[in-house]
Parts: sequence; structure tokens; C-alpha cells
Amino acid sequence: MAQQSGKSQSDYSVAIIGAAAVFGAALVAALLGIAGQLLAARHTARLAREAALHKDAEKTIEFRTKQVQEFHAPLSALLRQSKDLYDKMLEQLVEDDPTRYRKVPTATGNEFRWEVFDKDGQWRGFRLLDQFPVVKKDPKALALADANLVIGQNICQIVSTHAGYASEGLVDMLGQYLGAPRNPYHNPQWV
Repeated sequence: MAQQSGKSQSDYSVAIIGAAAVFGAALVAALLGIAGQLLAARHTARLAREAALHKDAEKTIEFRTKQVQEFHAPLSALLRQSKDLYDKMLEQLVEDDPTRYRKVPTATGNEFRWEVFDKDGQWRGFRLLDQFPVVKKDPKALALADANLVIGQNICQIVSTHAGYASEGLVDMLGQYLGAPRNPYHNPQWV
């Protein structure tokens, strides 16, 4: 009996050790499964976050591309053309009447680049609206001014159709530009 009791005790110990090993293996497998699920969830969340950032970056790039293509680039090109035509018109005025108009070679920043000799005998900054009656009498200068008015209409068209691409700082200025009189021929004092 003592042998049987020892054998049963030994079988019981083996069974407990076996059960403990199975339980330990199951526990390790469960912990590994949970760790794997946590890592997979973390990886999925990171991928989702990266996908959202990528999608947001794509939308930002798409907006910036349209902003440049449909607003800034055409507006910049038209403003450059307008400035060049304006300068050409002034060069024409200087050529036609050098005693009344001149270019200021040393102008910098916001200083006037062109001047007109006024009735008080002073050189003053050239302002187109003030000088438009003279421009209207000079066919070459008038043709350049007319071409510049067409550019101004094109600028207005771009601003009015694509102003949503303007930066916030430009919106007020663009509103003022669109609100300004665009045809100097309609000013009664020039008729």
C-alpha cells in the first residue's frame, strides 16, 4: 500500500507538473497572443494615423498646386505685364515730352520711379490718374494705357473667380482692388 500510495503520489505530482506546464504554456501563449494583438493594434493605429497625415498632405499639396496654377502664377504674370506696359507708357511720355516727364534713376523702395514737372515748377511723383488727360492726347501712350486696362480686367477676372486661393492677408486688398474704378474714361472731369 505504501508503494501504491507513493506511486499515486508520484502520478499525482506528475499530473500536477504536467497540468502546470500546460497551464504555463497556455498562459505564455495567451500573453503572447495579447502582446501580438496589442502590437498589431498599435501598428494599425500608426498606419491609420500615417494614412490620415498622408491624405491631409495630399489635399494640402493639391490646394497649393491649384493656388499657384489658378491664382498666384497668372496674377503674378499679369501684374508683371501691367508694370512693364506702365513703364513703357511712361517711357513713351518721356520720349514725347522730356521737359515734362522723367525717370528717376536712383529710386528705391516705395519712391516714385517716374516724375512729372508740375505747374508749380516742381518735380512730383507721376500718378496716372492725374496725368490721364495728357495720356489721352498721346496716341502711343494711350494705346499702352488701353492695353493695361485690358490686363486690369483680366486681373479682376482671376481675382473674382479664384479669390478662394488668396491668402488671408490679400483678401482685403483684393476687395479694394475690385472696388476701385476700372475705367478712367468714365471720369467726368476727363471728358
